[in-house]
Amino acid sequence: MNVCIQICDINSRLSIMVFMERGLLFYPGIPYASHRGRKTSGLKKFSYIWGAFGSGLPICLWFKQSLYFNVNTQKVALITGAAGHLGQAASSRFLAAGYRVIATVSPGKRPMRVEGVPRQPEWSPADLSDERSARTLVNTVLAKYEHIDAALFLAGGFAMGKLAHTNKKALMEMIALNFETAYYTARLVFEHMCRQARGGSLIFIGARPALQPQAGKEMVAYSLSKSLLLQLAEIMNAQGEPKGVTASVIIPSIIDTPDNRKAMPHARFDDWVKPEEIAEMMEILCSDKAKSLRQTVLKMYGNA
Repeated sequence: MNVCIQICDINSRLSIMVFMERGLLFYPGIPYASHRGRKTSGLKKFSYIWGAFGSGLPICLWFKQSLYFNVNTQKVALITGAAGHLGQAASSRFLAAGYRVIATVSPGKRPMRVEGVPRQPEWSPADLSDERSARTLVNTVLAKYEHIDAALFLAGGFAMGKLAHTNKKALMEMIALNFETAYYTARLVFEHMCRQARGGSLIFIGARPALQPQAGKEMVAYSLSKSLLLQLAEIMNAQGEPKGVTASVIIPSIIDTPDNRKAMPHARFDDWVKPEEIAEMMEILCSDKAKSLRQTVLKMYGNA
């Protein structure tokens, strides 16, 4: 909520005018006027005259130079890929931590209810591999809330394929799914975070094969696409550190999801990393507790 407080003296009486997004409250006294449909920032541009009958017909003018307060202090988290198992866990964690969560879902996909929290995310359909769609998403969030404090880039995909079978099509598909879906949005969010006084945190999800060539030889396109995120985070940290903006890449081993259990039914599931554990780490990275942390890559391998 945006609030504009204006103070004036009418017949030696202190009066306070408070403009809100949905109207105008006059205290003490009765409501003077209603100004629905226009945001407070628009109200600032106008002057208002209020007159009262009495000795000298006192008039108070409220000028556009009036004191303006933005009390929209709730933190905002943008979470891509929020319909997945990790996205659900992250949305739940950040909602419980008091964030306002804007969660993206692929166009045509139905938003899911986040269990265990009283509030729900604000779902926003977006094709994040399209630069214009990513720009629309970020501009919409900033127009509504003016800031983004945390951005989690969880959208992505997976494909097997050795070097001999990784042609241009296979490579571009993985880059589009794992890098472009993060890059187009992250670039815009990063630029805004560098301009806002509060800074911000960006978190990407990497993959162990991007760090270990031996593991990556069976999934070349996937490994290469994830390695781009590592380099992007390093560049962002080099540029964003003086502005209080940090970028981190969490590298999980195998995430314990129903899909992974189905694909590997004989594995030891207790050795895998739980989505809730990753979500907890992401929330810590976006908190004041991690302000002094300068480690770009965080490995969460569990016992796998």
